[in-house]
Amino acid sequence: MDINRAEIAGRIEEFLAHGGEIQQIPDGVSGFEDSPTFNHAISHPERRAHEKKLSAQARSSDMSLAIEGHKKAAQLTRVQKSRELRKMAADGMSIQASAKAMGISYNYARRIANENQITFRTRTIKDVADKFCGGAP
Repeated sequence: MDINRAEIAGRIEEFLAHGGEIQQIPDGVSGFEDSPTFNHAISHPERRAHEKKLSAQARSSDMSLAIEGHKKAAQLTRVQKSRELRKMAADGMSIQASAKAMGISYNYARRIANENQITFRTRTIKDVADKFCGGAP
């Protein structure tokens, strides 16, 4: 510690010897116009209000980005599910069976089908039995 103090004292003497002057700076004042110091913020309430507004706008912008990211992810999921539903519809499965096979609700499957113009044929029990049982009576 004493070595650092001696070094600082030596530098101060050198500074003064080369014509430097020591100035007393009042508390709360900085050498920068936009100093974000606590004292500066207190001494300029309108600036503090402006900084608060900017901060709120930044948070709002971050939230908008997060929401947009979620929407895009959900849209990609619906696109993938629409492809699966379209294939199941082409294979002759009902919307109820397709939804169950995919692990999604009937309403969600119906919404995706409506968004993508996917039509499911209504099949009778006889049609299903013919397909899976080989035309059993």
